[in-house]
Order: sequence, then C-alpha cells, then structure tokens
Amino acid sequence: MVAEMTPVTQVQDTRQPIKATLQDVDAMLPYQSVRFHPETDLPSLTTLLGAGGAGVHTQLSNMSTYLGTDDGDILVSLGAMSFPHLVASVAMAAVFGAGRLPDASPETTCYAFAEYGYPTSIEFRSSGFLCLPDDPDAAHPDATVVPDRAALIDAMRDSITSHVEPVLGVFRSRKARVGLATLRRTARECCMSALTDVAAGLGRIDQLDADIAEVFQRGGSDNPLLLRTLPMLREYPTGSGVRKAGVEITTCCLRFRIPGRGTCPACPNQPAEEREARMAEAALLYG
Repeated sequence: MVAEMTPVTQVQDTRQPIKATLQDVDAMLPYQSVRFHPETDLPSLTTLLGAGGAGVHTQLSNMSTYLGTDDGDILVSLGAMSFPHLVASVAMAAVFGAGRLPDASPETTCYAFAEYGYPTSIEFRSSGFLCLPDDPDAAHPDATVVPDRAALIDAMRDSITSHVEPVLGVFRSRKARVGLATLRRTARECCMSALTDVAAGLGRIDQLDADIAEVFQRGGSDNPLLLRTLPMLREYPTGSGVRKAGVEITTCCLRFRIPGRGTCPACPNQPAEEREARMAEAALLYG
C-alpha cells in the first residue's frame, strides 16, 4: 500500500523588514519623522515637482511669508539647506545603521512640510529595500541584493541626489542671483552635516572621517555628492554628553539680511574665532 503524500504548504513571508528599519531611523531623528506608510495621503516628490515644481514653489512661498521677505536669494539658499538634510539623514541612518537603503523612488516617497516651508517628514509607500548579501532578510521578496558595501554607498548617493537635484532645479527657477553651483555645494555640505548627526546617533564619531571620505570624496566626478574641498569639522562638548561634531559650512543661507535675524552660529560671514565660540555654545545648549 502506497502511503498518501501530504502536499507541502508554502508559507508566504508577509513581513515588511524595512518597516522596522524605518522605525529605528525615526527614533534617531528627534526633529523629523520617517515611517513606512503605503496608504499615505502626503504628496510624492513626483507630485511636488509636477506643473513646473508647483508644490515646491508653494513651500518657498510659505517660507517667504514666515520670514517676511521675498528675497529670492534668501529663499533658495535656505531651501538648499533644509531639503537635503532630511532626505540625507534618512538614507544615511538606514545605510550606516542597518546596512539597508529604503526604496526612495520619487513617485513613492512622500513629504510633509512645516508651516514655515521646511520638510519635516518622509513617508515611504514602497516596502522595497537594497541590502548586502549577508543581510538576514536578503532572501525576502522585498529585498534587492547589491554585491558589496561600495555598491550600497553608490546607491545611497544616487538616491539622495535623485531627490535633491530636481528640487534645486526648481529653486534655481526663482528670481535669485545665487547660482546652481552654489546651491549644489550648499546641499552637499548639508548632507555632510546630516552624516555627522547620524554618526552621533549611532556612536560612530570615531569612524566619521572614514565615513565622510567614503561618501563625499571617493568616486571622483562619478560621485554626485563629491566635495573636492571638505568644510572643516570640529567636535565640541555637548550638554547631553553625546559626542557630536559640527560642520563649519562654507556657503551661507543669507538669513542675516532679514532685519533682526542676524547670523546663525555656523555662518561663514563672521570671524573664525567668533564662529568657533558660537558653535561651542550651541553644542552645550542643544547638543
């Protein structure tokens, strides 16, 4: 008598590994929000860029109202600082913290903005992610495996740039004298600042120089985040005791042109010793 065979039931893996990764990233970003939300009503980057960048212009108009200025130089310079920092923070925290890069396609990555025009939240509709071969979820249907760390870093740079570059193009269409080359350097320096924040959150300050070189100096002209001359990096004592480093940026947001606003602590338009003292004070108060 032949024994009856019981068919093997294939169990579908319905987990969404990137959801937990983004929860960890969200916990690292105290002033911004990030999550996996397939049904989000927030506009995607593609939507924001549609109709000549109408959604982006709306946020610049909100910024104009909040600041009380229609100076195009100030608006695009502030925009080139605020927008890249958020998307770079999310991508870098995921890659350096978990070895994964969320699928940040412009049509599936969605943004929320504060009333003053700065981006404060990213929500991902896609559950896809890139990972390394040794990732515990490398066999998951949502995973796309890349061969090595260098490939993952390259993909991270391209992902950040796919968000930043078209937005800078919209900024440049405003009536402003600030050129695209300056806006790009501003954005890259703000991405470097984002990496320092991520390094502090992950306890990677000792690896920060190597991380900066890997992201901003390798690959030559093929690197969309290439900074041929790096801004100075300084570590200051913080009020929280957490080790953090500050980037002495070389470009300016021009906010000091607004009556009563003055310069920010890292502004390059002040004596070097004054900037160092103000950045040290800010680290004690807010670090």
